[in-house]
Amino acid sequence: MTRKRVDLGAPSLTGRVAELIAKAFAGCVYPVDVEAVNRMPHDITLSEVRGLYLRGVTVSDGSNKKVVQIESEDQFIRLASSIQQIATLNGHGYVVMTIEMIAEDEQEPEPVPEPDLVPEPDPIPEPDPIPEPDPDLNQGLEGDNPAGEDKNEGEETQVEGELTSSQANDSATETDAHKKAGPRKSGKSHANSSKNGG
Repeated sequence: MTRKRVDLGAPSLTGRVAELIAKAFAGCVYPVDVEAVNRMPHDITLSEVRGLYLRGVTVSDGSNKKVVQIESEDQFIRLASSIQQIATLNGHGYVVMTIEMIAEDEQEPEPVPEPDLVPEPDPIPEPDPIPEPDPDLNQGLEGDNPAGEDKNEGEETQVEGELTSSQANDSATETDAHKKAGPRKSGKSHANSSKNGG
């Protein structure tokens, strides 16, 4: 099987894009997988094919070529036209990109996903329930009240708005003191009158 290939450069060098693709890829059924190879000394990004990014030809790690899928002949023509414009604007008088069809038996296998290198953390275990306290163990631990008697036992509980017995005694004493003193009379006091000779 012969491989189908197109060399792209400035239009003056390679001719019209639509004619080149129609001739080189005649009879292709789209979508088609192709290998795009950048032959320019600088990196290139082509948004026509899902943001295709290729490094310059001077890179030795092979990142100047990539296998991509062309969905239709129209997409292929737009891609080739962009490449021709880049070659013209940069003044390149040579083939700047080669696009070659990959036969089905030559296609790269689907990449196997790498196993996750970061293990998932173990689930947090449920805390043990707090056991009920043993009443035999708590004897003598409550300070002054070893028998566990109610500390408020024998004390009166106060209802809101009511006076306690000590408060009632205080208020009664105050009232009695006012009654014993009686009302005060206006005028001179007897102490002042005796000093003045009266």
